[in-house]
Amino acid sequence: MMWLKKLKNILAFFPEYQMKDVPSPTMWQMIEAYNAAKDAGLRKIKLGNVHLFVNTREEYETLEKIVGRESF
Repeated sequence: MMWLKKLKNILAFFPEYQMKDVPSPTMWQMIEAYNAAKDAGLRKIKLGNVHLFVNTREEYETLEKIVGRESF
């Protein structure tokens, strides 16, 4: 599990080519992934591809409040 401690980014899945039937994650799923990584001892976690899972100003503000602006 040493590789897990080196992980720094969590990217939202972007369906492409033959996986278009798999949906992108929701904001709440990304927050859950962020919290799981944090609970596993990871630091400096960054959420990427925010435009795929944040659709409104309200969601953006919620994400910022929960994980902090420095995390995306």
